[in-house]
Amino acid sequence: MNNEINVKTKLEAKDVKEFNLAYSSKSRALMGVILFIFYLAVMIIVSDRRDTEYILILAGIAAVISFVSWFLNKKSVERRSGKAYSTDKLAQMEQKYLISENSIDYESESGSGSIKWSEILRVTETKNLFLIFVSTNRTLIIPKNSFISEKETTTFRYFIKKNIPPKPVKFML
Repeated sequence: MNNEINVKTKLEAKDVKEFNLAYSSKSRALMGVILFIFYLAVMIIVSDRRDTEYILILAGIAAVISFVSWFLNKKSVERRSGKAYSTDKLAQMEQKYLISENSIDYESESGSGSIKWSEILRVTETKNLFLIFVSTNRTLIIPKNSFISEKETTTFRYFIKKNIPPKPVKFML
């Protein structure tokens, strides 16, 4: 295996949107389930009928309402992500990464640093991104199209599997 990968990338608005959707996916799903239960409970409480057919109709209505709420929340996350990206000059700067078996070194106009693999909390792979969670509010976002070849992507996955315990690695393809 090659010991280093050089990656140069500049995030786009779509990358930030995909990150925020991936980051919020569990909370949005939980919100949908809670809203379904809440809407169904409220409709059953205010209704004087308790037969099975009627409750199934109420469940259908609650499912539609909670899905619409989930969908509107998703669109809100996308819209806010686009606005945040357009005003965040740091996110729009070119980032350079030197990824090795020992660390991920990064550099941009605003600064540089190095992160050891042991300092990484978890890594998530989405359809188009690698998300490297360094802390609860710091994530390195590396678009997959930033890698020059499939071999580099495979090497990067090898570094992840070698250095990050299995539980924190999450592949969402």
